[in-house]
Amino acid sequence: MNAKRIPPTKTHAEMVSAWMGQPEFKAEYKKLDGEFALLDELLAARKKSRPHPSASR
Repeated sequence: MNAKRIPPTKTHAEMVSAWMGQPEFKAEYKKLDGEFALLDELLAARKKSRPHPSASR
């Protein structure tokens, strides 16, 4: 496979913003709000439980 990688033309935030203009996408995205909140909580707890890398120096 010799295909060259095409660099992205939009950021993730730009794509989501554009997709939010589609009522079907927006409705499905809103259904996942609870899961996104849970993921945010899990990631925050994980970050809090790990010592900062500079603390070991």
